[in-house]
Amino acid sequence: MLELSSDSIVLPYGFFHRKSKHIGYANIRAITEEKRYGQTVLIIHASTDYGKIAASLLSDTETYTAVKNFLFTKANLPMK
Repeated sequence: MLELSSDSIVLPYGFFHRKSKHIGYANIRAITEEKRYGQTVLIIHASTDYGKIAASLLSDTETYTAVKNFLFTKANLPMK
C-alpha cells in the first residue's frame, strides 16, 4: 500500500507488492514521469534507491496528479 507520511513515502514493491520500502523526502533527488507500455509511471530517484508509482494503481488521474504534486512539494523540487 502506498503511504505518504510527514517525512517519507512508503512504496510497495516486489512480487504482488508484498514488500515495502521507505524513501525519505529529503533523500529524493529527482522525480521523472515516463510512459511505459501505454501506462504512466512516476519514478522517484533518491540518493540510494528509487521507487515507482504506476498511475493505474491509483483510483483516478486526479489522485495521481495530487500524489505527484505532493511529492514535488515535499522533496522541494521544481514542478514539471
